[in-house]
Amino acid sequence: MHKKMKKIGTLIALSIAALAGISCLPSLKGHENPYDPNAIFTAGTTWHNAVASAPFACRYSHGCAVFKNKLWVIGGVTQNPYGWTNDVWYSGNGTNWVQLKVNPPFHARMDFGCTVFNDKLWVVCGNAEGQYSNDVWSSSDGDTWVNMAPTSPPPRRMRFGNIAVFKNRMWIVGGLDIVEQTNDVWSSADGITWTRQTANGGFQARYDHTVSVFDDRLWIVGGFNGTTPRNDIWYSSNGINWTQITAPEFGQHCWHTAPVHNNRIMIIGGSYNGTGPTNDVWYTSGGSTWTVATAGAQFPPRLEHTAVSFNGSVWLIGGQVSDGGTVYTNDIWYSE
Repeated sequence: MHKKMKKIGTLIALSIAALAGISCLPSLKGHENPYDPNAIFTAGTTWHNAVASAPFACRYSHGCAVFKNKLWVIGGVTQNPYGWTNDVWYSGNGTNWVQLKVNPPFHARMDFGCTVFNDKLWVVCGNAEGQYSNDVWSSSDGDTWVNMAPTSPPPRRMRFGNIAVFKNRMWIVGGLDIVEQTNDVWSSADGITWTRQTANGGFQARYDHTVSVFDDRLWIVGGFNGTTPRNDIWYSSNGINWTQITAPEFGQHCWHTAPVHNNRIMIIGGSYNGTGPTNDVWYTSGGSTWTVATAGAQFPPRLEHTAVSFNGSVWLIGGQVSDGGTVYTNDIWYSE
């Protein structure tokens, strides 16, 4: 009798909730349940042009990060005038941009690491006006920059797929040094002391890959081995031991981006099978099975752009939009 009354009470409660327009079930609309791998994922399918031409110069190989609830764009190589730059810009909504710093104390550069760590914005290594650099800079506000002057510096390195923040450390995985492409792994807990965690990660040496943090692991996707683009994927739970998973469906990619958005890794644009810029978009909730969001997005094909998750959308900024690397862009797109 008690169980029967309890069941009737439950049915009454559910009926009242339904009459009140309240759903007792999780919503499957868009990203409202982002941590459920079976929830509907729509980001990357439709793209909107937020800014046709931003106030900063057309550029590629720049840095981009989300810091203090703002989008930040730093440095890169610009067109008109052509050359390396170190300017600093930010936006609170992705549409309206402010130049905060015209000429910060670090050298103009491209192909560097740009990340947020310990509530600071960081610029690490890169190609500093034609020189392989291993300097490390940080800022608590994007305006005042401090040279960390590492006592045990990172290697002189560029094109290493950005800096990853993982297990309370910054990580450099592979990339191009003065001599050749690499597959070693470095990390630092403070930006001052850098430690080589392994001289050989087990994956083929590469550059122009991506490094993402997802599912409490570091992930490497694609890249270039000096001869051909790669389409392999590797992950590590400690940065030292790496495991390869099944080759993805999207083919060889380099110069792409791999933001993590709503608990998915996304692959956006880049060079596909060495044939030039693309505008395809893929995503995965587990790493081994990938879904194509679109084979041809609304934005022009591009490579060496940036893409980050910001304010519930994925934002794409700048890059090269020609196969010969002679046309850069400063357009900004987003996908919800």
